[in-house]
Amino acid sequence: MTQTVSSKSRLRQCLTTFKWELRNCSGALLVFAILAGVFTTVIFTICLVVGFSEATDSWSTANAANIDFDAVRTAVKVFQIIASYVVFFLNAVFTIIYTIRIYSYLHNKRKADMYGALPISRRTFYVAKTVSAYIFSLVPTMFFLSIIALISVCFGQPLVNEVTSLYLNLLLGSIACVSFYGLLAVCCGTTVNSVIAFIAINFAYVVAAMFIKGTVMSFLHGMPLMIYENSFIMKALNPLSAYSGGNIIYWIIFTAACLALGIFLVKKRRAECAQTSFAYWLPAYMVKVLVAFDFGMFLGSIFGALGVFFIPFAGFMFGFVLGSVPAYVITHMILYRGVNKLIKTAIPLGGLVVLTAGVMFVLSFDITGYNRFVPVTENIKSAGVIDLEDCYFTGKLNAVQLGNLAADDYTDADDIRSITYFHHGIVGRLDSTSYNPYADIWANMFLSGFSSSLYDKGYVVSYKLNNGFTVTRCYYEQYGTFSDFTIDETNINDLLDDEEYFLRYSSIMNAKYDEINSLSVSDDDNDWGSYYLYSPLTIQEDEYNPSAKADIEKVMTAYRKDFAEHGEVEPKDAVVCINIRYRKNDNLEGNSFLGEMLSLMTHGDSDGDRGYVSEDYTQTLKAMREIGVLDKDNKLNKTSWYYQNPYR
Repeated sequence: MTQTVSSKSRLRQCLTTFKWELRNCSGALLVFAILAGVFTTVIFTICLVVGFSEATDSWSTANAANIDFDAVRTAVKVFQIIASYVVFFLNAVFTIIYTIRIYSYLHNKRKADMYGALPISRRTFYVAKTVSAYIFSLVPTMFFLSIIALISVCFGQPLVNEVTSLYLNLLLGSIACVSFYGLLAVCCGTTVNSVIAFIAINFAYVVAAMFIKGTVMSFLHGMPLMIYENSFIMKALNPLSAYSGGNIIYWIIFTAACLALGIFLVKKRRAECAQTSFAYWLPAYMVKVLVAFDFGMFLGSIFGALGVFFIPFAGFMFGFVLGSVPAYVITHMILYRGVNKLIKTAIPLGGLVVLTAGVMFVLSFDITGYNRFVPVTENIKSAGVIDLEDCYFTGKLNAVQLGNLAADDYTDADDIRSITYFHHGIVGRLDSTSYNPYADIWANMFLSGFSSSLYDKGYVVSYKLNNGFTVTRCYYEQYGTFSDFTIDETNINDLLDDEEYFLRYSSIMNAKYDEINSLSVSDDDNDWGSYYLYSPLTIQEDEYNPSAKADIEKVMTAYRKDFAEHGEVEPKDAVVCINIRYRKNDNLEGNSFLGEMLSLMTHGDSDGDRGYVSEDYTQTLKAMREIGVLDKDNKLNKTSWYYQNPYR
């Protein structure tokens, strides 16, 4: 006779389990609360003191009449961001601590027998434990983040987008890590193996993905792999990366899959598996294969670059075997506390070596002809080419998206032929130069792991074929050790200088108005580098002139209308020239605090673009006169607020 348990009874059992876990984890929760409270208080105090010292001559004599509340709000904004990040990182650390403590019952025979004798099913008990871990991770952290938000609002500073996104990232990261570790805990027989598996899979997978990406970029020239920069593929088995945000749907599916698999396996898990190496072998195979692959690629890429045995492929395979086999054996000995079952579990290692040898052989000798492929002109319906250094959408769209954007640009046979000649030139240059791609695996691995912006000048070439397929290639002027590689753009100069190209891809024609920081106006075509610094007239929003944004939008709207009507102006025909400075809001690196820091290191403060205004641009000249930039004779207005503005 099967005994059923009512929903109310099951809920009562879960509540009882939660109380047990609350008592068991109370020490860790208290430590988290103390650290979060102290850090928050210290940061708030320092920011407030600095803010008031900026807002008044002396904080001790401050009064409502002379306080600059904007400075105070800025200080509170800084507190909001820094304190939120501190609590956020504390949460990541303590989530692991709570989780290890909660699932430790699976690795202790005495506890496993005791809990198995309780009138609660294994699945209900496991779910109750998992939900407890979710609550311990989320609730205390959300409490402190709410306090930070409340303090900020009380000072008139609303939550910034950066902090708001932390709430979602925190939710995703916590439940993903807890669910993944819970699954590993069910599969492993000891807490040590669970922790090793969690750490090894998280980091070894990322390194393996970077090695694979770096290898493909080294061997397959033109492969637009930047499409995978923020893809879940690069961090599929690294739930810690869920804390950085993005790929929300994937992490929800990942969490649900880990939770469902854990519930399924815990029912079948035998109690006597506690304190053995593994209850299920999947984590062991994953850890051993990933670690073996990483060490194999490490030595293989070095030996391949050195040309051991005079054949780079042979040197690579020698290094791969030399690195992967010992790594596999040592990892097995750590997980199994000896060489027990080593021979029986060596099949994945053999498969890894054979698979790697096959793939690297195909790549090394270009069996598929990928590097030499250029479509025949008769098979091309339309084509396009983009100079990544002179394209507003660079950084906003990945290479494949840029290729799809440009594939329909040119349908004229001569234009298509010019693009294919340009493409043939790149392919021929790469093919005729002595180049060992193994030497670039490391460079491409690390560069691709950070940002596409670290690569040098490049071009995207794309074709839409008669059969409906779109072919895209992305070439950069430097390929690691192949540093003398340059691209001859002679065949496409006319296309890049064409008015249509300027209209489609220039920043001055496509930048969003809210991205433009400033607009400079000059009657002298100065050198590009000195133009912004020494332009006598710059429209830029600041506390002294909050209407500058509206003025910039007015001028830019008129300029784009005039351009559409009269076309591009040559510098010699210009009355004045304008230069914009802008920051891309929706770039691939995101707009987070960390993303902005990376942007500052790689892009500089902002990007710029220039345009010229002739007498035919009547709407633009009128707009400039209306905002006081030009006088009635279309000369720079030296009485304008923007003229040599000392506050810009």
